[in-house]
Amino acid sequence: MAGSLLDLAERMESLAGAIPDATVSAANQAALAMVEYLAYNTPVDTSRALSNWQVGIGRPFMFELPPAVPGSFGNTQAASAQETIANARHLLSYRKPGQTVYVSNNAPYIRKLNDGSSPQSAGGFVEAAVLIGRRATDNVKLLSESASGRFKPRKYRGDPAP
Repeated sequence: MAGSLLDLAERMESLAGAIPDATVSAANQAALAMVEYLAYNTPVDTSRALSNWQVGIGRPFMFELPPAVPGSFGNTQAASAQETIANARHLLSYRKPGQTVYVSNNAPYIRKLNDGSSPQSAGGFVEAAVLIGRRATDNVKLLSESASGRFKPRKYRGDPAP
């Protein structure tokens, strides 16, 4: 019986050790899904608002950024969206267990855009992004068990490269 209790203790240690990394992975997946949605669904003219979807680790990002790829009449939306998503992915790769992730936008008129001030969108894209983030973690299984009986964090689409 002592052997089975030792086995149980080892499995519990393995499980406890894998949980922090697994939760980082799931939260990063949700944050990245939100930024991806926002980057492609924020109304665009100069790319200023789109480029300000920023990830903060441990605290919200507090500064307004210039457009990633300046343009007019939305002609740089795709390039700015790709740059915004790449920046989010890069910052998320530095996130450690226990650190809070924030998705924010410091463009002074983002609230008006979200309220529907642009003819390009009825608004509500921020609320939709929150739902997308929640859905990204539906059915998440934080851990998978290896053949050796050890637990390891599961990898998700959108996990930043180590």
